[in-house]
Amino acid sequence: MLSLTNQALEKFDNQHDFERMCADIMNALGYKDVVLIAPRGGADGGRDITFTTPDGSRGLACVTLREDSDKKFKEDFHQRKKGEYAEYLLFTNRLLTASQKSAYEKYCANTLEASFLPRDIEALRSVLDSALTAIRKKYLHIDDDQALRLKSQITKMFKYPKTLVPDNYKDRAGYAEWYLTNTVARELYYLVGDTEDTDIAQIPDIGQTLLEYKEQYYEFCEQTQNLTQRCKELISQQPLQGIQFQYGWLNIFFNYFLMRSFGWSQEKAKKEVVLNYDITDEACENMFKILSADGKVVKIRQKIDQLAQDMAKTTEQLQQALA
Repeated sequence: MLSLTNQALEKFDNQHDFERMCADIMNALGYKDVVLIAPRGGADGGRDITFTTPDGSRGLACVTLREDSDKKFKEDFHQRKKGEYAEYLLFTNRLLTASQKSAYEKYCANTLEASFLPRDIEALRSVLDSALTAIRKKYLHIDDDQALRLKSQITKMFKYPKTLVPDNYKDRAGYAEWYLTNTVARELYYLVGDTEDTDIAQIPDIGQTLLEYKEQYYEFCEQTQNLTQRCKELISQQPLQGIQFQYGWLNIFFNYFLMRSFGWSQEKAKKEVVLNYDITDEACENMFKILSADGKVVKIRQKIDQLAQDMAKTTEQLQQALA
């Protein structure tokens, strides 16, 4: 069976990142005091990672991307002295043969009086594909099932937007939010909104972009709520009474304001707004002018406009990444 993890390990070409990945693996497996000797390069005296074993003994790990495992073993392990370390590990993205493992183990046992644990490509694949999928995502950029599922859903969403249910999430969206967004924008937000940030961040290629969109949309929701609240305050100060205020401000005056404030002409808004409770077109236009002249409303609208532009750019980045 084709293994994406094996392929990624074989192509790994950054020694320093490989050392960091091995250190993360060791931490995840319960080793203590894991220290990278020279994570940014430089002389390390044949020592890549030092650590403390679960039983408190000192250990040393050597890490290599080289094909000549025997030469690497000799260069690093032959510098060590008897009793210097109690346990030795060798991390490599190459496959070690049974005879190599046996020879390395014998040398450590007989010459260094220490145990030896090989961590070749198969050992790494096994642990990365099972218990340590988060590390696999971080360094090898391989999706796990949840990431694949999310990417598939988002790809389908962009490709077939007309198949989305228009009323999805209507019970969760605010009035102005619903009015000022489209189905795809809401679907994308509530999909990632129900996913942990740590899981989103680890999705290769699009994780950070999705987090950026999530933050943008959330702020957009906050601003639409601020707009609703401020308009409600201003409308409540007008000489409106009883049912006219309770129903009219949201479903008529505020609806008309949203139409006019975000691009509709006066004539088009008049045709679309549904009047009732003796509210006239003229009253709607007058209320629109009152709300539009308020300094707080102006600032909130500007923020909403900017966020809408930012969300559109981020969405475009996602589509390009998934194309």
